[in-house]
Amino acid sequence: MQWLPNLNMEFSKIDNSARNLIKEYLTGWQYTGSEYSYYAYISWFDNPEWAECDNALYIRASAFDKTVYWVPLVKVYDDTRDKVVAEAMVRIPIGSTIMAARDTLVKTLDGIYTAVTNRDDSEYIYESEHFISMSGKHLQAKRNHIHKFQNTYDYTFLPLTAADLPELYAFEDKWMADHPYPDEHQNTVNREAALAREWFNAALSGELYCDILRVDGTVAGVSIGEIQTTGNAIVLYEKADIGYEGAYSFLAKTFAENHFKNCQYINRQEDMGLPGLRASKLSYHPTTVADKYWLTDNFRRLKPSDYSMLMTFYNNGISTLKDPLWYKNYTEQELQTLLQDGYVLGLFSGDTLISVCAFDPDKEYGNRLASICNLTDGIQMYEFSGLMTLDGYRGSGYLTSVAKRVLQYVKDNISPCRLCAVVQHDNTASLHTLKSLGFTETAEKSEPPYRFKYLTLKFTKII
Repeated sequence: MQWLPNLNMEFSKIDNSARNLIKEYLTGWQYTGSEYSYYAYISWFDNPEWAECDNALYIRASAFDKTVYWVPLVKVYDDTRDKVVAEAMVRIPIGSTIMAARDTLVKTLDGIYTAVTNRDDSEYIYESEHFISMSGKHLQAKRNHIHKFQNTYDYTFLPLTAADLPELYAFEDKWMADHPYPDEHQNTVNREAALAREWFNAALSGELYCDILRVDGTVAGVSIGEIQTTGNAIVLYEKADIGYEGAYSFLAKTFAENHFKNCQYINRQEDMGLPGLRASKLSYHPTTVADKYWLTDNFRRLKPSDYSMLMTFYNNGISTLKDPLWYKNYTEQELQTLLQDGYVLGLFSGDTLISVCAFDPDKEYGNRLASICNLTDGIQMYEFSGLMTLDGYRGSGYLTSVAKRVLQYVKDNISPCRLCAVVQHDNTASLHTLKSLGFTETAEKSEPPYRFKYLTLKFTKII
């Protein structure tokens, strides 16, 4: 896929139309996660916003005193999906935190992003048919609990009505009072209690399912859930009075049986690291416990103080090239000026700089390049330069990843303009990389011992 620059993104508050757009992007994707559900995940965060750009949907929100991003949604549902998602992630600002990535994407982004997962955030996924039937020896205890509940109590299990709301609020308040949590989890639990009222209203309007379990007319349990446009289900809320033996097992099975028969999978979400909740979710024998990864990119804009590191990087890189003429190194003054005035982006592996690309804002040199290329339309030319990857890291797409982000910087901050890359005529790897980024050969000139090709890329005015 050829990458080309696009327009800036303008984010808007997530409203009903945005939620419908999210559903549109999810339709056709056999995905079991919950993070694109407005009620199950997005609404937990402050100030959620969305933007659509070049057939990708971006979501961001406030969390932990910073802006966090979701993995972009794209309308690609085959084996190329992760590659297309990785392309879309170029537009997320460098240094951002990206939430809830899955393992296949993490593999695609290996080396470009650092991925961290927390077992407490992993989601429990169950095959709907097996969960509803509770079949097999390993679920015999669950079946016994359910039969005990059915044979012991006079119960009803009915959909939520508006008349039930006062009792549900009282049930939630009592449940909270009876279940104190460790301090590190109390904010999450309090947030759930506040959101529950929004979920009740959404169920009354038909957006969610909500069923109430009563014993002798008294509320004994409540379940809330939804079916995503992926065809898979999510349980958002499940609380029961443990004074009624088997109430939880009966609640879980009956709610799923009422609403999720036609779903392939049921996502019963994470356990927050609470030992009791973890044991409960595992006791239903999930099909998988799906990890979610938090991503941070390994890019850093280099500063004048990085001069020695960068010069050493280039000297080491040139020494391992098949032909030293493939790279004409900077002078000391050129590199210091570039770090001071330009945009130099590095990709790191730990503390090691492994790949670099730069934008040089020198207009005078850009005018010389425009003259060589015989481009006299008045659009300012700048040099796109410094492309290098250390030996041992080449061939992994790292340089392309750095270059795309430099192009994004130019698109966002400099356009309209034209970029020019100067490459030794037989440096086929660099020529291929530049052409894949949208550059085209515009001129060729001999400066013995070099014979340079000049490749250009035009950025039109941002509307």
